[in-house]
Amino acid sequence: MDLLVTKNEVAIDLINDGISKYPGPCPCPYNVDVNRANCGNRSVWSRSGGKTPHCYVKDYSNEYLEVIRRQILLSREGYE
Repeated sequence: MDLLVTKNEVAIDLINDGISKYPGPCPCPYNVDVNRANCGNRSVWSRSGGKTPHCYVKDYSNEYLEVIRRQILLSREGYE
């Protein structure tokens, strides 16, 4: 596996981790509910207010993703 990690890969990992920890069935518009129907506008991400999960790469700033990316690279090099 390539040791370099992109900001896009970091965002996807963060998104997947957040979705896996979300307590409800519809954190993101592209998820499906218990009846296998698309969540769409019923998703928490689509509603205003409250706890909003990150569902898309664009939900993270480039600066934040770069900080996380550098932390990952440093930890791989043993400089944690």
